Amino acid sequence: MILSLRTLPWLHVLKALRARNFRYLWLSNVFSYFVQRMDVITAGWLVLELTHSPFLVGLIGALRFWGSVFGPLIGVVTDWYDRRRLLLLVQLFTTIQMGTLFVLIWTGWIQVWHIFVLMAIGGLMRACEWPIQQTLIADLVREEELANGVALINAATNVTSVIGPLVGGVVFAQFGVVWCYLVITVVCLCQLLSLYLIQMPLESSKARAVSVWQDIRAAIEYSYHQPAVLAALATAGLINLLGFPLTFSLMPIFAKDILQVGADGLGVLVAMVGVGALIGSLVIAARGAFQTAGPGMMYGTLVWMVCMIIFALLPWYIPALVILGLMGIAHAVCMANIVILLLGNTSREMRGRIMGLRSMAIGALPIGSFLSGAVMELIGAPLTVIINGVIGVIGMLSIRKKILSP
Repeated sequence: MILSLRTLPWLHVLKALRARNFRYLWLSNVFSYFVQRMDVITAGWLVLELTHSPFLVGLIGALRFWGSVFGPLIGVVTDWYDRRRLLLLVQLFTTIQMGTLFVLIWTGWIQVWHIFVLMAIGGLMRACEWPIQQTLIADLVREEELANGVALINAATNVTSVIGPLVGGVVFAQFGVVWCYLVITVVCLCQLLSLYLIQMPLESSKARAVSVWQDIRAAIEYSYHQPAVLAALATAGLINLLGFPLTFSLMPIFAKDILQVGADGLGVLVAMVGVGALIGSLVIAARGAFQTAGPGMMYGTLVWMVCMIIFALLPWYIPALVILGLMGIAHAVCMANIVILLLGNTSREMRGRIMGLRSMAIGALPIGSFLSGAVMELIGAPLTVIINGVIGVIGMLSIRKKILSP
């Protein structure tokens, strides 16, 4: 049997991979995030070469998240229809999008507006893909293996956050952008195949509400009356607003102006966050449990914010790498436990809509990046990150006091 591992000795950390269908879902996630990470490097350089405009490069980055505003609607569709078929459809559109970009570059017909249109389509597809993928985890593993399954999916994400940009940079430098998108298109086809091989368990037909808005309202009311779900959604918004802008937007400023390193040094800084996140994901895979998800989310967020404050105060490169590694571990612990809380405290009929609300929280990232950039112009990058970290600590403690406390 393809991908059958039953003849191998089991490691406790990989226990969710015993489920055949989860293995294919996990593999599809590896392919998906590899494509996303490689595309981030390649598309940014391509736009910069064509336009020489840092603003347009930033705008391309923003297009990657614009689809998150449709998160609640995507969640409703996820609960209404077969999730595997939905994910296959989304991946088919993604493959066509990347294949079209490859053909346009290969033929020399590529123009800047082509890239923006195709990236806008890709941003919508990513917004659809994420809640469906996360919801499928709970469909394909046993309840006692949910924490392990979520952590293994996160580990796949973190591995590709290091490998994807590295491969993209090397292929771009050695062979050119057309080969980058050829590789991306081939990997998209591999993801399509892995999703096709998933066999969904038999399930009863899904009931539908009178309207989309009624279903969205039901999800909001459901989360409001579930303290753990509400706390997880609030924390997701908090970290996107205050935590992620450092790694997505502000890190080049620290590399160049504070730590005084070049592009290679910047790559190592970002990679250290990914290495730490991989370690954190494996820890959750080995030790994580539904019962400890609430404290794990809270302490992971607090350590993340404290590490940001310490990093902003460090003028030395090597100590900064160590702190970023610790921040990556805390990041993984926080992110994994958010998903564990959401899936573990939600009925199967409601999971898609709740994960849709979680997806909408990603919309706080471009807002946080914009606000941090504006404040940075006035008071500098270190003080901006310190303020973000302090507000994050206060915000997490408030969530614990007002929502999680009995």
